[in-house]
Amino acid sequence: MVISPQGYINLCCVIPYDINIFNKNQKEHYHISKVDSLMDFFNGEEYDAVRKRFTEKTFHYHPECEDCTRFYNEGKEANYTNSQRWDPSITKLQYLEFTASNVCNQQCVMCTSYYSNQWLKIDHLFDRGHDPVVKKKTHILTDNDINKIIECLPHLKELEIKGGEPFADVRNYDIMKKLFEVNDKCIINILTNGSLISKKYMDLIKANPERFTIHASIDAIGKRYEWIRGTSWEKTDETLKKLYYECGVKSKPVPTLSIYNIYDVANLDYYFIESEYIETYGHHYEVYNYYSNYVEWPGWSSHRKVLTQDEIDLIPNLPFPIKSIYNEFDYKQHIKYTKIMNKHRGFDIDIRNDMG
Repeated sequence: MVISPQGYINLCCVIPYDINIFNKNQKEHYHISKVDSLMDFFNGEEYDAVRKRFTEKTFHYHPECEDCTRFYNEGKEANYTNSQRWDPSITKLQYLEFTASNVCNQQCVMCTSYYSNQWLKIDHLFDRGHDPVVKKKTHILTDNDINKIIECLPHLKELEIKGGEPFADVRNYDIMKKLFEVNDKCIINILTNGSLISKKYMDLIKANPERFTIHASIDAIGKRYEWIRGTSWEKTDETLKKLYYECGVKSKPVPTLSIYNIYDVANLDYYFIESEYIETYGHHYEVYNYYSNYVEWPGWSSHRKVLTQDEIDLIPNLPFPIKSIYNEFDYKQHIKYTKIMNKHRGFDIDIRNDMG
C-alpha cells in the first residue's frame, strides 16, 4: 500500500494518482482521510478485487503496471522486485509506503509542487501547478491520518518513508519511534535528499542502525548539484558522512538521470566509488542499476526528449543504452526554462561541461 503526498491510496508510487486501480468506474479516488482504517481497507472488497485480477494474470498484463513491465523487459530493477507479493493468505499489511507531507527544503529543477512545497514559490515562472490534485498548496496528513498509519506498524516487514523530504517532517520521527516500540523486525527505508537530518533523527538512527536503509538522492556533485537541487553540496556531503561515521549507516545512491547530469555520469560514479560512506554495488549497470530513475516529465528536463539520438550516441560513459524520443517543443522549452532557472539560482549551468 502506498499513501501519496496528497493522501491518496494506491498500490505503488509508479501508478499515476489519476488511475483508480481499486475501482475503474469510480472517478473519486480513495483517500486516507475517507478510510476509517487502512487495515480494514487492506482486507476489504476493493483490495480483494485487485488481488483477484493479479492472481489471474501477473503485472505484465495490466496497463497500470506498464512502467514496471518496461523495466522488467529491459532487465532493470523496479517496484515489482521488492514490494509485497499477491498472496491470498496474507491478511496483515506487510509493506507500507507513505508520504506525510510535500514539505521539502529543496526546489529541484525536475520536481514539482506535488512533491515539494518549495515549488509553490516559483510555479508561476515555469507554467506549473495547474494539476487539480496538487491545488497549489502544502499538503500535510492530519493527526488522524497519521494514527491510521501507526495502526499498521505492528505487522509490517518494511516501512518506506518518502517526501517531500522525510527528515523535514517531525511526524516521521514520531512514527519511527512508535514502530520501534511495537515492532522489533521491520526495516525502515527512507528516500531523502540527505541535506537536512537533525540530531534528533541522527540519534534515532544511531540507536538502531541495522533497521535503516537510507536512499540518498544524489544527482551530481559540487556546483552542478547545487544548480539541480538548490541547496549546498558541501552540507549534503557532510550529512552523508555523519550518517556513516557517527551512525554506521552507508547511504545508497538513487540519482535521477536528466538532461542536467547526463553528460556528467563519470564524475558522479567516481564520487560514489571513492566515498567509503556511500554504498556501491560494483559495476552498476550489471549488478544494480542506480540510474533506473530518469526524468520523463517535465519534458524539458528529460535527456530523452531534449537530445536527438545522434547527440545521445556521442555522450561518453552512459550507464546503459538510451533511446531518444526527441521533441522539438520540449527542446525549446528546455532552452527557455534553463535560462529562467539560471536566473533563479544566480549562476548558469553548462550542461555539457564539468562544473567542478
